[in-house]
Amino acid sequence: MEEINEETNKNNSYVSTTVIFADEPNARYFYRKEKDLIYQYSMAPVKGSDPKYTYKHIEERLP
Repeated sequence: MEEINEETNKNNSYVSTTVIFADEPNARYFYRKEKDLIYQYSMAPVKGSDPKYTYKHIEERLP
């Protein structure tokens, strides 16, 4: 991983993290931890948008 940004909501019920992988610097992946479950809930380009982009680190199961 190249970059990680983390935020906690004001009620501390979850932690949200943005990850940019070193082998895919143009994409961001968003993860959330609620209770004991960590899951990927979204992804997006670092800049702009490209609906045809194929993400390398997408998880099979998104909520």
